[in-house]
Amino acid sequence: MKGISFLGLALIIVGALALVVCYFQGMVNNNLITSGSFVLMLAGLLVYIFATKKHLEKR
Repeated sequence: MKGISFLGLALIIVGALALVVCYFQGMVNNNLITSGSFVLMLAGLLVYIFATKKHLEKR
């Protein structure tokens, strides 16, 4: 389960990096990229929460 929580963190970081890259390239008005980054970060957060919950329940 520990690897899955790292996957959640990786998704959050990838989503945040996509937003930062788009900001510096001036593509802040592109709704597809901003929405996709939001979905990645939200999915990463949910994966991290559920993986951590499952890990703590096994203890």
